[in-house]
Amino acid sequence: MNFIKKFSYNSPVIISFFILSLVVLISGMSSFLTLRFSSFSDINMYLKLLTYPFAHANFNHFINNFLLILVVGPGVEERYGSKLLLIMIMITSIMTGFCNIVFFSGTGLLGASGIAFMLIVVSSYTNVRKGAIPITFILVLFLYVGREIFNAISINDGVSQFAHIMGGIMGAVFCFLIPKSKSNSFFKKKSRFENTEPMNKV
Repeated sequence: MNFIKKFSYNSPVIISFFILSLVVLISGMSSFLTLRFSSFSDINMYLKLLTYPFAHANFNHFINNFLLILVVGPGVEERYGSKLLLIMIMITSIMTGFCNIVFFSGTGLLGASGIAFMLIVVSSYTNVRKGAIPITFILVLFLYVGREIFNAISINDGVSQFAHIMGGIMGAVFCFLIPKSKSNSFFKKKSRFENTEPMNKV
């Protein structure tokens, strides 16, 4: 029992996002949650603006997205708080999905890669504001962006580079809208899941 208590639910939004997405993938619900344009009067289509990030085509798609989210996400959640991170994820999901409906109405959308890219940009800005830019993070960002540019130009692999770009744009918007002085105090009420012990900022 004491061994179990040593495990910390240190990043409730990111971990819950991971678990729910894994359940969706294993249960075969990805197709049902995928965003597809049907009609602007279809309420279900609008609900799927929030569900498609939980859907993934296969385990490779799932792992590629969550390797980045699990590495970058907890630091962003610690910095900005669970509630603000949840709002950023929801807004990114809605805006990316809506733009996909408008500009690529014939193409379905699923996966959390746009959210992953949003987290990368927000994390990068956070570290800049703190005066430290890890070289390893720059390498990850460079390789990720480079891969998306290469794929957009030369490969038609069914991956939405547009969603990745939208995620980056939304991340930049959030960095501009959330002043450093308000990043931790934007929501002063702590979640009951959040760790109340003193912690060094990453």
